[in-house]
Amino acid sequence: MRVAATRAAAAAHPPSAFLLLLLLLGCASLAIGGAAMAGHVLGGVKENPAAANSAESDGLGRFAVDEHNRRENALLEFVRVVLF
Repeated sequence: MRVAATRAAAAAHPPSAFLLLLLLLGCASLAIGGAAMAGHVLGGVKENPAAANSAESDGLGRFAVDEHNRRENALLEFVRVVLF
């Protein structure tokens, strides 16, 4: 009986060892990927001169002002898109 119990316990370890190995590999790949991205800023502000004349930007600005006026009962007026 003791031999059978030892074999059953040994058979239970490979899945947990496999999961541990998988976790370590995942952490290593994240660390390597993070080092490769060092110095890059995601979602940073970029200047795009073409956006100032974009019909999509103007439409979005007009919509935002109209919604604000409707909700707040205000009288703001959309003039232009400003780049900063």
